[in-house]
Amino acid sequence: MSTSNGIGPYAQNGTYASQMRKQFSNRQNSSFGGHGHVHNMAVMVIPNKVDYSVTKGGVRLWAVLFVFIFLCSAMLTVFTEVDDDDDNHPVHSSSTQDAEDKGEEATQTAPRIVEEEDDDVATRESNPPDPGPQKAVEEENIEDDDDNEEETLLAKLKEKASKYPTRRARKESVPETNDEEEVQPQRRQRKRRQKVVQEVKEEEEEEKVEEPVIEKEVEVSRELKKKRIRRRQERPPPEENEDKDDEDEEPVQAKSHSPSESTDESDEGTPYNRKAITNRDDYKHRDRLDAADFFLEKHEFAKALGFYQQVLQRNPNSPRAHFGIAKSLQLRSEYEGNENLLDAAIAEYQLVLDEEDTPETLFRVTAENIIECARYRGNFHKVMTVQRILLDRFPDDSGIQTEFGITFLMMGRVEDAKTVFESVLETDPSNSHAQAYYGYILKVHESQLEKGVLFMRRGLKSSPEAIVDAKFYFHLGDGLMRLGRNTEARRIYEEATHLGLFPSSLQRSFHNLDGLIARPWWTAEQTGCLKYLRHIERQWTVIREEALDLWKNHEILFEPDDAHWTDGSQVSLYYTRDSVFDEKNCRLVPKTCNILKKFTEEAGCFKGDLKISVLYSGSRIWPHCGPTNYILKAQLGLQVPSEARIRVANDVRGWKTGKFFVYDESFEHEIWFDGAAANSKRIVLAMDLWHPEVPTSSRSDSVRG
Repeated sequence: MSTSNGIGPYAQNGTYASQMRKQFSNRQNSSFGGHGHVHNMAVMVIPNKVDYSVTKGGVRLWAVLFVFIFLCSAMLTVFTEVDDDDDNHPVHSSSTQDAEDKGEEATQTAPRIVEEEDDDVATRESNPPDPGPQKAVEEENIEDDDDNEEETLLAKLKEKASKYPTRRARKESVPETNDEEEVQPQRRQRKRRQKVVQEVKEEEEEEKVEEPVIEKEVEVSRELKKKRIRRRQERPPPEENEDKDDEDEEPVQAKSHSPSESTDESDEGTPYNRKAITNRDDYKHRDRLDAADFFLEKHEFAKALGFYQQVLQRNPNSPRAHFGIAKSLQLRSEYEGNENLLDAAIAEYQLVLDEEDTPETLFRVTAENIIECARYRGNFHKVMTVQRILLDRFPDDSGIQTEFGITFLMMGRVEDAKTVFESVLETDPSNSHAQAYYGYILKVHESQLEKGVLFMRRGLKSSPEAIVDAKFYFHLGDGLMRLGRNTEARRIYEEATHLGLFPSSLQRSFHNLDGLIARPWWTAEQTGCLKYLRHIERQWTVIREEALDLWKNHEILFEPDDAHWTDGSQVSLYYTRDSVFDEKNCRLVPKTCNILKKFTEEAGCFKGDLKISVLYSGSRIWPHCGPTNYILKAQLGLQVPSEARIRVANDVRGWKTGKFFVYDESFEHEIWFDGAAANSKRIVLAMDLWHPEVPTSSRSDSVRG
């Protein structure tokens, strides 16, 4: 740059300097030197480098420079973003080899790749051209070159920008790997089950049935198979027959999987979780059987039955398929209330027992299901037949022998049951169930309170798991109360309540309907039978007169009632049982039966039993509870001395002549009749009523206590 002093590289050319001074002086006069003198603060742009003046195309060059700078800034911004997202961009000095593609992390350094055009730009920016005078033609060429350079850079920038989204999308499409490859077995099995269901649905749509593919095992070398056999020690040895050898080499233990998955258990090392109930032939169809079992668990009976039938088409003797069909019939019977389905289930279960190749575990489960269904149907002959088959197959199993004794007890063959339990206790003294049932027989059927309480208590305490049977707690507590051990009895009742066997320690019914109001005492209005009960009360004298005549003339017809609970004497004569009138007894009390028949026909609250109850003086009925919470007891006083009292829960009351009182028999209640004359008797008309909250549609004698 030159100053007014002539100092600078351009001052060496005197001719050019004088020419420029003349040019400048013609355009601007100085107040200090007049014409021919340059202002001492004037600055001149070197013309042979770049003309920055507003003449000779200077404005156009300014515009070119401005656009060039703007494009360079844009390129720098774009390249910086590319560097952040893609380490393999050619402008960078290093590139990273993705570790996920090769299964390991590794970084490689690549040499710097610089494009030729970028190198030229960098050279021009760092090494400006040598100064010197240039011609106007050269300036125009430079301007043209700059325009071409601008277009070239802009085209390259667009090309690189168009490639960037593709590279970014390709990089984002690569899934991230998870270092934690281990998944819990239950989670893997859940995924496989879902795959099975999906495969099954696809096969249904295509209406194609294909056998599970187990080709991977066939392709494994014989050497690997031998190693697998030695490692698991559960596969049968190969036989001479080639076809038989292929079947034996089929893995006995395999993870539950869908038909599309491999059956090679060495992949995950988890055994087939239903091996115990699957024989060799069923193992070939395990995928369909597992899918059917899955639908059965979801109570989708139609889908489950379809797959069981598909298996039976290929293997008519499949134990698992027959068992699944029987189980579906049993469940449907429970949901639909159809007992015919239960009979069909028993017949289908029998096919499983008849199959010689049924696995032992499946055999026992099937037998237990038959026993359960047959007991519910009251078919004790079938129960004993199956239990004898179990005893022949497992003669040393004390549990089966105990169940055999329970069947005798349910059939009313108490002595046979007692003999079986004694035999079991001789060989297995610690059998808790045998102890509890033996004590129950001693207490209830032989009135041996102390010995019965001892065995029941020992059985309940020694059981590794809680015996969830209400009758043991019911009778153990009763026995303790009769022995005067009330504190222990209350503790037993509290324990049973904690186990969910009783609604409360004072309401100890064990056949209950949920949601019913529970109260010890009820009024006639609360029962919903007020109108009909009042009608009977207005005719109480007629009823009492016939009852007293009946007692006087036909005392022999009265039978002991609730003998197990009674200390003394209580007898009854039934007018109806299960809503059916005893016409023979009704002929002895015709007026009473006419009154009661009208009541039973019109009143929807009548449950089923009507009787005359007589309690002798000095008798006591021990504290006890009824078996259900949906039955109320109504009693009409006919002859009621004041000494006769009744306690229900914690409330004690007495009878009133010609009046009904109603109580809930599921609550603990007791009666005592002390202090009256020896020949005194308490006589009442007793009847059963439905709990008012029991739906009318459910009021049938099939629901009994």
